[in-house]
Amino acid sequence: MSNQVRPFLNIVCIQFDIVWEKPEENLAILGELLNQLEGKQVDLIVLPELFTSGFSMSPTTFAETMDGITISWMKEQAKRFKALIMGSVAIKEKGKYFNRVIAVDPDTNKVWQYDKRHLFRMGGEHDVYQAGREKVVIPFRGWKIAPMVCYDLRFPVWSRRSLKQKPNFDYDVLVYMANWPEKRQLAWQLLLHARAIENAAYVIACNRLGTDGTNTDYIGLSQVIDHRGGILWRAKRNHKLPHIAQIGHEELSSFRNKFPVHLDADV
Repeated sequence: MSNQVRPFLNIVCIQFDIVWEKPEENLAILGELLNQLEGKQVDLIVLPELFTSGFSMSPTTFAETMDGITISWMKEQAKRFKALIMGSVAIKEKGKYFNRVIAVDPDTNKVWQYDKRHLFRMGGEHDVYQAGREKVVIPFRGWKIAPMVCYDLRFPVWSRRSLKQKPNFDYDVLVYMANWPEKRQLAWQLLLHARAIENAAYVIACNRLGTDGTNTDYIGLSQVIDHRGGILWRAKRNHKLPHIAQIGHEELSSFRNKFPVHLDADV
């Protein structure tokens, strides 16, 4: 099934107020929110960055291994909704900590992972977590999906794919999972549009709500943006109810064929 192109993907971003450093409580909250999707067709469920803990620099109190409760829970939800589910979690591996995107494919049962490349030094993240080194593209139902995390958004070279020498685009969708504060919401909105336009790709952005353990405020503004930079859906400030947005493959392919800006790319 993953090799056949599904004409449309139904997307859900779950933005919510993450309980500080309490994985089991957050999984319970998410379970209640996901119950609202029962009986609806969903292909991709996106959760925020560090959705079981918030943006905490004390992972020793909540980090899990790759066989921990959160990944087991994600496998259950992927099977339940027959949807690819992704979000970032604090993972401990070989004595080191990673801000790691976990993505579970319901069609193949494969667990994908992407370690956040750009660690937010202004919050001390680079002193606690290990930076990732590899980009990841997930093939899913004929689409190609590239996960990114929060601060990665500020680095267009990392988000960009080398297109000029290749017959096909590396990805169709960029997904940013974030704990992006209210005080920098202008950058959030402008950069998401830029990444969509410059890469001729859909951008899905899932941000958290509430106030975290460092008294930083978040208002969500999760959104789905098309390849032209147009807003297909944007959550209202502090909105908690799941919403299904749809993206189309043929529309994207047609635009890329008619406006092949990648042929003039520098790299």
